[in-house]
Amino acid sequence: MESFKQAEDLGYKKGSKMFALAVRPILGLGQEKLDRRRQCLRSLGFSENQILDIWRKKPSSLGITEEKIKRNVDFVVKTAGIPLADLVKYPNLFEYSVETRMIPRYRVMEALKSIQVQAQAPTKKGKKEGLSFVQIFIMPENRFLEQYVNSNAESSALILDIYHGRREIWKADH
Repeated sequence: MESFKQAEDLGYKKGSKMFALAVRPILGLGQEKLDRRRQCLRSLGFSENQILDIWRKKPSSLGITEEKIKRNVDFVVKTAGIPLADLVKYPNLFEYSVETRMIPRYRVMEALKSIQVQAQAPTKKGKKEGLSFVQIFIMPENRFLEQYVNSNAESSALILDIYHGRREIWKADH
């Protein structure tokens, strides 16, 4: 019963799909761990309202460990330059693996920039504009590979090596 109350206190409406999704991690955590996750997010610069927004939008984010929260926020904010506010808008960024998803994609985009290939996608008006790292990180794997790794026949082997971490710095070969 306490877990149901905790879910309601977080703003989930009893009987809703989101309520059901929130109860599961709450049951596994308990109040002490939930409080530690909240404190961890606060220490990283999130306000109480932002924390509640994150948890309401993505109930499964309640189950993410403090270590993973810190690692993801550190990479996303310090390395990729994504503002904290975007983590609130896109709470999936807390769940992605830094090592297997974000770092490889970041390396590819940085390599593409360094060889003057503009990472672009069509807009609704048919024009092209650069994608943000948020868009790159949330893009489905097959679409990312197709659009950025395999799209340029001349450099796709090199970009694939960079993606898989087999080449540290693109410039080392040139």
